[in-house]
Amino acid sequence: MQYDVDKQVKTRMLDKTAYIIMVIGLGMVAFQMLSVLFVFQSGIDFVNTHLFLGLLLLFIGNFKKSKTKVQFIFNTIIILALFLCTGYVHVFADDLSLRAGWPTTVDLIIGIILISLVLEGTRKAFGLPLPLVALFFTAYMVFGHHLPQPFHHPSLSLGKIVSHLSIGLRGIYGPILNASANMIFLFIVFGAVLQRSGAPEFFLQLGRLLACKLSGGAALTSVVGSGLIGMTSGSVSSNILITGAFTIPLMKKAGYKAEQAGAIETMASMGGMIMPPIMHPGIESSPPRSATGSTISPKVANSGLTVNNCPRRKPPIPATVEAIAQVMV
Repeated sequence: MQYDVDKQVKTRMLDKTAYIIMVIGLGMVAFQMLSVLFVFQSGIDFVNTHLFLGLLLLFIGNFKKSKTKVQFIFNTIIILALFLCTGYVHVFADDLSLRAGWPTTVDLIIGIILISLVLEGTRKAFGLPLPLVALFFTAYMVFGHHLPQPFHHPSLSLGKIVSHLSIGLRGIYGPILNASANMIFLFIVFGAVLQRSGAPEFFLQLGRLLACKLSGGAALTSVVGSGLIGMTSGSVSSNILITGAFTIPLMKKAGYKAEQAGAIETMASMGGMIMPPIMHPGIESSPPRSATGSTISPKVANSGLTVNNCPRRKPPIPATVEAIAQVMV
């Protein structure tokens, strides 16, 4: 009888957790979509909110796997630490940017916790390899001054390392998180909408029709299908996510090795992002954001001046070539 009661309690907790994840996920999508039209927060506050919501979705999922009271308490502590760290960055963002490289004791503690949370979130989302690579290079920053040439570098204090990686509004808050908050997340959402609407199946069937009489038909289906999807999404990651689930098993069934199928799908998806009309985030049509979060007028953005009105050198190459180079980078 007691077993049935415990099972019912766990089932209710799982249902509540799934409901909370759904609400937070929908709220995150709504916030990101509305932020395209309206500027709710400054640049650093916006990416900080994006980081908070993304990690919150990951860590709340841990409650589904909590089998003991100790695991439940540990997951609760992680959630509270996430609120504390991102809230601290939100409140003291201006001060943190001014004292970057010279953090206080509280800054140092918050920065170390924030790095640990990001590493744990990365481990949960992608497995151990990526966090281990990050830990390896972090250890190199700490102990690299003990190594012989050519691996030797000047000694760095713990405060400078932590400031550079997190609390100094670099590292974690660098260009990758900015790209994720401003562009990549929106492309992934668009790809998910396309996937649920049945568009990938249509494009793949069209690609199969075009390539069915050619040698290597399964691979050509992947190339054509990824090109068609790339014309609408413009995102490599969402392109692989949408078409790879269909084309990779199809190529393996046709006799391709798993490595070959994965490589063909990856390269086809990368080519899809520069299929006309070019919608890859490397060529952005919306006005860029300034450091304060306000949009910059197209006249200023295209005048050859930075936000601080300092002259900016332009390479003497045609605009088309420059655009393609930006996409490839």
